[in-house]
Amino acid sequence: MQGSVRKRGEKWSYYFRVGKVNGRWVKKEKSGFRTKKEAQEALNRALQELNATGQVIEPKKISVAEYMDYFTTNYIEVNMRENSQRARKHIIKNHILPAIGNIFIGNISPAILQNIVSEKAKNYSRNYMNLIYATLNIAFSMAYEWEFIKTNPMLKVKKPKKTVEEEKRVKTLTDEQIQTLLDKISNSHHYIPTMIALHTGMRAGEIAALQWTDIDFINSTISITKRLDFTATNDKWEFYPPKTKSSIRTIKIGGELARALKDQKLRQKENKLKYGVHYTDTDFVSTKENGEPVTTKTISRLSNIAKRAGIDMNFHMLRHTHATLLLQAGVNPKVVQERLGHSNISITMDTYSHVTKEIEEQAVNQFESLLQRKIATTK
Repeated sequence: MQGSVRKRGEKWSYYFRVGKVNGRWVKKEKSGFRTKKEAQEALNRALQELNATGQVIEPKKISVAEYMDYFTTNYIEVNMRENSQRARKHIIKNHILPAIGNIFIGNISPAILQNIVSEKAKNYSRNYMNLIYATLNIAFSMAYEWEFIKTNPMLKVKKPKKTVEEEKRVKTLTDEQIQTLLDKISNSHHYIPTMIALHTGMRAGEIAALQWTDIDFINSTISITKRLDFTATNDKWEFYPPKTKSSIRTIKIGGELARALKDQKLRQKENKLKYGVHYTDTDFVSTKENGEPVTTKTISRLSNIAKRAGIDMNFHMLRHTHATLLLQAGVNPKVVQERLGHSNISITMDTYSHVTKEIEEQAVNQFESLLQRKIATTK
C-alpha cells in the first residue's frame, strides 16, 4: 500500500488509502509536519504499523462526534430506512453527542456508557431508552469492526432491569377525551384519520396510504397493504411495504366508521366541484379540502390540536385505545393481534399485559360469584 505527502499551508501532511468500507474508500491523513522529510518518515512508519498490526485508526485522536459523522454516513444512511435513519440521527444529536461528543472515542469506557443508559432509563419510556441503547450498541459495534477502537465497550453495558413499578403500561384515551377530541376536529382534515385509528387500530403510515380501492363497503372491510413514510409530502410520496409481513391484513369495520368514510367520499366530490382545476385529484381516503393527501407528518400534528383541548396525547395512543377497548370488551387476544398486525400474539399480550391482568381478575371474581350462587341454590 502506498501513500503520499503534500504541503498544506506552512505545514506538510501525509495520507494514504486504508481500504474500502461499504464500497467507499477510507483515507488516513495526518498533518502538522515542518518538513517534507518529516512527513515522509511519518508516512513510512504509519504504513509499517498498518502492515504489522492492521490498525488503521488512532482511537485517542478521533472524537465521538467525528466518529458519529462517519457512522451516520457509512452505516445509518446506507443500511436503514428513512424512518429509522431519522430516529437514530435524533438519538445521536440529542442524547449521545451532548453526553460524550467531545470525548476521544478511545477513551470511552463501559462505565461512561453505562451511566448514559442508566440515566436515560430514569427519564424516558422503556421503548425510547431501548432505542438509545440500540443506537449506542450498533455505533460502538461498528467502531470496533472498522477498527476505530480495539475493544467494544458496549459489550459490558447492561440495560436496567424492569421493576414491578416500571411494568409497561400503554397510555390510552378516556371516553370523555375521545368525545372532546372528535368534537374539536370534526370539521378538519384530522377527523377521518382519527376515526380510522380509533375504529381499526391502524398505524399512521397505514392510514395515510389508504386509498378508496382498499375499502370494501359491501363486505365492510379495509385492506392494509402499504404505508407512507414520514418524509412523504403532498407532491412527493411513494408507497412502502407495511412494517412486517403480518401487517398486511384485511380487517372488518363497523357501521359508524363506514358512514364516516362514505361521508368523506361525498365531501371529496363536492370539494372537487368547488375547487375545479385547483383540486388535487387522487384516490387517497384522507385528504385536505383541496384534495391534497394528508401525510403522516400532518397526522402527527394532531397532538398539538389535542393539547389545546387539554388532552396530552400522540396519534399512536389511538391505536392503543382501540386495542385496549377490544380487550376490555372480551375480544379474543388472537383477534386483537391480527387486527393490529402484530407478528405474534406475545407482542400483543406483552404490550397490553395490564389489560389482560385486569380481565383475569374480573374473570376470577365473576367465577367466584357464579360458584357462590350455584352453591347457595343447592342448600
